[in-house]
Amino acid sequence: MYKWYLPTLSELIEQSEPLSIAVKPAIAQQVQAERRWYSAIAALHILLQETQEAGILLAGPVPVLEQSDLLDRLSCWTFTPEPLLASWMPFLPPADRCSEAAATASTLPLLPNDPQAGEQFCMILTPSFSVALAFGEGVTNVPAFRFSFDPEVVWQAWRSLRSRLLLTQPQSVSRLDLLVDQFPPIAPDYRLVTRFSHLLLTSLPDATEWGIASSTRRFACRNNPRSAQIRCRC
Repeated sequence: MYKWYLPTLSELIEQSEPLSIAVKPAIAQQVQAERRWYSAIAALHILLQETQEAGILLAGPVPVLEQSDLLDRLSCWTFTPEPLLASWMPFLPPADRCSEAAATASTLPLLPNDPQAGEQFCMILTPSFSVALAFGEGVTNVPAFRFSFDPEVVWQAWRSLRSRLLLTQPQSVSRLDLLVDQFPPIAPDYRLVTRFSHLLLTSLPDATEWGIASSTRRFACRNNPRSAQIRCRC
């Protein structure tokens, strides 16, 4: 079986914090993981607004922040197969569409056949916490949302993204190295992790409504020939 030589963020997080996933239909697993991903992004928005800190955010394959005040404080970079960015945008839920400012954030290329381009991910480094999040299949090939505040896992996530950048745009590595050096991965206060977990639960979209919306997006992806190139996660 073909195996990409660099792990995805889902695989890195899964190896450090394995999930016990109940046996469910594939679509049910997909919808559940998708709901948790968008809930986590909503929780991150709130957490970043509360901490009011500067930092660096690496995400893909589309930007995850939309508030201008956050974009002013964070250095945001998006890893994406750049020609395919536009084809992803129509399938994001309207409430989560990226703002004009976010859409123009710095982009960094991924190789089109890189499995990292087929999952949604986000890594944030700030003075008080660091976290890596991913919505993908991991080594189990089961759709799942995973996250970790473990500094070692976050550091491995950065090294994995950095290695990819050495293949596609090595001239950008030194600039990102300088930014990451300002915000090395750090273990957060347990209260911050508790706060994130609480926000994660309270931000979950309604399961029934999300299932209907997710089915609509899957139909759109199946009927867009370019979506197959990016392993649409709708």
